[in-house]
Order: sequence, then structure tokens, then C-alpha cells
Amino acid sequence: MREEQRREALRLAAMFPQSDDALYLVGLVHNEQGDWKAATAHWEKALALDPSRADTCNNLGYAFAIKEDSAKAEALFRKAIAIDRTFAEPYEQLGELLIKQGRLDEAVAVLAAVPAPTAKTERFLGQAYQHLRDYANAKRRYETALKLKPDYREVYYSLATICARLGEREAAEAHRAKFNGMQDATQERGRRVRSTLDVLGITRQSTAKTHTDIGRVMAAMGKADEAERLWRRAAAIDPANVESRIFLAAVCLRAGRAAEAAARYQELAAIEPDNAEAHAALARARAMAGDVPGAIAAIERAMALDPANARYRQFHETLSARK
Repeated sequence: MREEQRREALRLAAMFPQSDDALYLVGLVHNEQGDWKAATAHWEKALALDPSRADTCNNLGYAFAIKEDSAKAEALFRKAIAIDRTFAEPYEQLGELLIKQGRLDEAVAVLAAVPAPTAKTERFLGQAYQHLRDYANAKRRYETALKLKPDYREVYYSLATICARLGEREAAEAHRAKFNGMQDATQERGRRVRSTLDVLGITRQSTAKTHTDIGRVMAAMGKADEAERLWRRAAAIDPANVESRIFLAAVCLRAGRAAEAAARYQELAAIEPDNAEAHAALARARAMAGDVPGAIAAIERAMALDPANARYRQFHETLSARK
């Protein structure tokens, strides 16, 4: 199945060698399969075709960081930030890179500029302040990281170290105990995961996602038949893949195949039983297929999940009038 995933990605690149979307996606597939060299080559081609892609700059920067080519990595992270100042990841990757180089003031400046800081942002800021021996600010940042992500195990260790530096022995012991307890739980969870690891299931999910994404690019390039083939394959590979079913249902509706669209929405509703919009979409498709009782049952399920939705009530009234 991994070979199928790679083959479809390479086929996409061969069909559209001048598409940055295609080359970016092929890079993602190679990256996931552990071929950094091929991933980097495709991302470089994608970036040459469209230098304004922040996601490509960020991924390529990470690839060069792994290769320990810090200068190229830094330039790409900075370019990604310049392209999209709302994209947190390149700030974080650049901040981590600068910390490793001992450029701590620069790291603080970069990380403090993140528009919507994540737990990782705050953790890296804590590390920078810790290395600067500004323990009060380090503590504040680590505490903020835990507010954003209470199960951030590594931060408990760092916070224990900071509290010890500040002479807060009880707090240091409490954070260390929390870290040790989470470490034990993590190790046990890891043992359970390894013993029950569904390698085939993971591969199915990954391959289905790739097929869905390739289908999206095919559709954008006017290859509707290819897109539908890939989405059908994705749905067949992974019974829980949502996106492929959404795309397939839309294709069926456009083609006038309402009954088949309803079948896809039924699958979606089964995958996400608490998703009111999935049931509403199922109701609309059943109504188009002439199944009014089935449509009413589906829209009533949507109404039960989202009683305040006026659209659902209006559609229910329309269907009831057709009984």
C-alpha cells in the first residue's frame, strides 16, 4: 500500500510537473515515507514555481535543519514568516534553531512576535529565558505553556528546574513528581501502543489521505475522472476517511446521482454520528433522490443535535409538506 501511495504521488508529479501543488504533495509523501532527499528535491521545485508558499518554505526549512544546514533553514523560516505572519510554526522552528545556536535574544524576539502563541511557543520562550538566566520570565512562560497544554510533560521537568533555581522547593518537588508520574504513564502507554499497534490501519489512513489530496489537485487541474477514481479508492481503503466521502458525495450530486450521494452521506453520518451537518446533508440528498421519509428522519436527527438551527427547522417544514 505504501508503494501505491508513492506511485500515485509520482504519477501526479509526472502529469503536472509545473504544478507547485503537485510537487508539494509529492514532497509530503516522500517525507512521510522517510525519504528526506526526495522530499527536499520536490519542495525545492515547488518553491521555484511559487516562491510565495509559506508552507513549502517552512517544510523545506525543517528539512535543512535536520541536515544541520542552519543558514538555509534560517533563511527559509524567515521567508515563511515574511509571507504569512499568522503562521506560527516557522516562528517556533526558527526560535528553536536560534536557541540551539545560543542566539537567545534573537530567539526571544522571534517567539514573542507569534500572533497566536501555542504551548510550543511558550515552551521555547521559557527555554530561551532559562538560558538567559531570567528565571522569573522562564517560569511565567512555562506556566503559560501548561495552561495551553496541561499534559505537556517536558514542561513539568523544565518548571521543576526553574522553581529549584528560584528556591521554591515545594513547587519544584511537585512539578518533578508530576513529570515522573507522566513519564511512567507515557512509558506504559507506549508499551500498550506497541503491543496493539495496527500498522496496516495506520498505513490505510495515510494512503487514503494521500489519495484524497491527490484527487483534490486532479480536480483543480480539470481531471474530474481521475479525482473521482482516487476518492473512491481512498474511501475503500479507509472506512473512516471523511474528506473523500464529502468530495464523492459532491461529485454524485453534480452528476445527478442523488441516491449514491445519499449513500456517501450515510457513511459520513455513521463515521460522525454527532455531526448535525452530516445528517442534514444526508437529508438533502435523500430528498433529491425522492426518499422523503428517509430525508425527514435524517433532518430530525440533525435537529436533535442542533435544536437552534433555523435552517434545519425550515427544511423539516418543507419536507413535511411533501408527505
